[in-house]
Amino acid sequence: MMGGSAISSSQDALTVASFAVLFKIISMLFIKYLPVSKHATAVGKQFRWYNISVSLLHSLISSIGALYCFYLDPDLTTDIINRYTPEAHLIACFSTGYFIHDFFEAIQRKKISVTWEIIIHHTVVVICFGISVFTHKYVGYVIVALLCEINSVFLHIRQILNLCGTCQTTGVYRFNGILNITSYVLFRI
Repeated sequence: MMGGSAISSSQDALTVASFAVLFKIISMLFIKYLPVSKHATAVGKQFRWYNISVSLLHSLISSIGALYCFYLDPDLTTDIINRYTPEAHLIACFSTGYFIHDFFEAIQRKKISVTWEIIIHHTVVVICFGISVFTHKYVGYVIVALLCEINSVFLHIRQILNLCGTCQTTGVYRFNGILNITSYVLFRI
């Protein structure tokens, strides 16, 4: 399926914008209702706690979604340019919306001098994923790229454990470390 029609493009833009707004709402709900660890509060990292929690949610959903897309259509890996499924397109819209949300969170909440790498990364991702969303091409590429989010799940869990003040010698910290390294080797290298 090829994109390009005005109706398709406006529907795609609305879908991406809806996901960006959804992540903003989730962020606001987390700020209002998600308890912050005492350690994160003590070191003044409340915003980081909420931001990582939203990022963890995105990583969980997008990585499960990417795996599900490959389950539904294993041929997504054989033609990452032209192969298209509605499910893969929806996951691409979902992640594009998340990266737009997090881009604006980074600008709003943090000093640009500290977050310029995140801003550049998110800009590149939004451009690349946006091309896929609006042309309905490269959807397989987006899904392959989102496999990195499997590793991000364990990176975010490690950050949350650190914000909780979890000792690095505990079993849970070490087990997450093993999963982090394993998923890094499997999905990022």
